[in-house]
Amino acid sequence: MNPAMQKVGLVINHKKNGARTLAGSLKTWLKKRGKQVFAGSREEVRTLIRRSDFLVCLGGDGTILNVAHHMEEKSIPVLGVNLGGLGFMTGVKGKEVFKELEAIFSGSCKIEERIMLRARLVTKKRTEVFQALNDAVINRDGLTRYLKIHVKADNDDLMSFSGDGVIVATPTGSTAYSLSAGGPFVYPTLDSFLVTPICAHALLSRPIVLHTEKVIRISMDVEKDNGRAALTLDGQTKRVITPGDRVEITKSPVRFKLIGSSQRSYLETLKEKFGMVQDV
Repeated sequence: MNPAMQKVGLVINHKKNGARTLAGSLKTWLKKRGKQVFAGSREEVRTLIRRSDFLVCLGGDGTILNVAHHMEEKSIPVLGVNLGGLGFMTGVKGKEVFKELEAIFSGSCKIEERIMLRARLVTKKRTEVFQALNDAVINRDGLTRYLKIHVKADNDDLMSFSGDGVIVATPTGSTAYSLSAGGPFVYPTLDSFLVTPICAHALLSRPIVLHTEKVIRISMDVEKDNGRAALTLDGQTKRVITPGDRVEITKSPVRFKLIGSSQRSYLETLKEKFGMVQDV
């Protein structure tokens, strides 16, 4: 038995079909095995992190991303149970969760440590700091036709282009927005950032992979005086930014601990979700 995994937090996305029913079954199953169980919604994540040894997230990847935003001081392992659609981080299916919990309590589970990024938004009036597991995105907002994006790695010019924006993704986020913008798959446990232009009006503006020791600095201009852009973190947190503002991205000191599926590897999940293997 694993003595470090006795307090279980259940994060329940009540919008997902079957979440309440599965949560009830899990509470009964866990209590019969002498575990302490704390349950709550996405809005109660901070409390669950503080009280638990690990979390079981019932929902989809969005539920995982919400949890990651709250792991600023304490990082505990997370088991994602997919009750949604694509489900990359929620790699465990509902019917598999009891077997995965047995592996956790026996100490035979595998825990992957994923990097997260910190985004620092500096404006004339304020400075805000955000954390993200997937990506930080700067793109045009409202009626702005296009942006002029300037990206530096430390103090070196990396790319300047006109387009719809730019994505800075972690390896975990390489299968999200960055992929649809033409970025590559990056193995999720690597220490790297992926910088991907969005609809760049320049043939030589291509995605680039950087080591996380680099500080990525982004500024932008707009076509019109009243134009603006938006900074979005993991598709969940949004801030409007204007010319003169800047965004600095570094590696978060906190790593996200994801409990992997014992049924399939990351590469198997990749092939399953994207149909990369076909009969010939």
